Amino acid sequence: MRTQAPKSRTAAAAPKSRTAAAAPRKPTAAAAPALGKRAFAFILTGAMIFSLAANLAPQAARASQPTGDVIFNYPYAPVPATSPTSPKDIDWNHSADHVGYDQAYTQALSQQYNGAATPNHVVLSDDPVTAGTVAFYGYGERPYRDYVFSSTSPRASQGLSFVMRPAYMNFHTLAETGYLFNGQISKEGGAAYYTGYALILSSANGAGTQESGTGAAALRVCYLDRELWNAENFRPGATADTRSPIATIKAGINNLDSTPYRVGVEIDPETRAFKVYVDGDLCAGVSAAQVRGGPAGPTGFGFYTGYYDHNCDILTRIRYEKISILAAPGPEDMLPPASCQVRFSEKYTNREIRVPEAETSSVGQKGCNGYVCQSFRAL
Repeated sequence: MRTQAPKSRTAAAAPKSRTAAAAPRKPTAAAAPALGKRAFAFILTGAMIFSLAANLAPQAARASQPTGDVIFNYPYAPVPATSPTSPKDIDWNHSADHVGYDQAYTQALSQQYNGAATPNHVVLSDDPVTAGTVAFYGYGERPYRDYVFSSTSPRASQGLSFVMRPAYMNFHTLAETGYLFNGQISKEGGAAYYTGYALILSSANGAGTQESGTGAAALRVCYLDRELWNAENFRPGATADTRSPIATIKAGINNLDSTPYRVGVEIDPETRAFKVYVDGDLCAGVSAAQVRGGPAGPTGFGFYTGYYDHNCDILTRIRYEKISILAAPGPEDMLPPASCQVRFSEKYTNREIRVPEAETSSVGQKGCNGYVCQSFRAL
């Protein structure tokens, strides 16, 4: 029988070194992964809490914020660089401007009204105060007609809006001025003809609305059927056989009046049906079944002004300000419907009142939580 030698009492009773006992333990290879897992779990828990708080905050903010009047529904894709952002960027492929100074339109007055003198009687600008502007300056004698017209609407045009401020205009020898839409200018044998719709601001008497305030102008919607577009000798009285009046949308517009007004024409790009608004109120419209030309009708648009024959040095001034082209996003602008952002803003201030939300539809008008989503984009 084998016996074990007794352990040394000296070795068994030897006290442990205090220095060794106090020394920190180094983690073993087996303990290191456990520490890493605990650290990862701690970081993951913190990230989940932060994400949950971030998701709940916007919902609480939306619930506590007031409702707005208008939602503009913008696709994420940017507007192509070729799309016009002001009247200066539009391809006006038909125009007439009788360039030159005269007794009414002097170089000094041109500089006063335009910032820099120009002999042009049709001046396009995009200054920060009046935004996009088309201004017409009259003549000392001749009854000219000046105009700018584009036969190629930007993408699927849904109309246009503008502001007129009579306080900054003078109807002195104005015969009429207007916005042309759903139209075309054709040329035959050296003569030009316009066919299409027009918003026409016409003076109240045969000599123009003078500074004395005699008479008042009126704004009307008309259809012009192959009307002679003579730029050298404007005769409004000869247009009775070519015009079909639709509605008078604003009357009593006085010369040098201080009350501005906004006009908007909303066009369905598929049917060419349209509605006309003044200061947000619907004043006239033509349905898809009644619109001349139908879906395949012309889409051109522009502005014009015609003057009476006279002889004096008083300058007639007409201004279309804050021109905003409404255009439906074309295929090059669109992402899949899921990539749609709805912005909530007040109608008149454009102040953001809620954080943007994602929506699944970016074409056509639809209800969104009690709001009106408008698919057109203001350029």
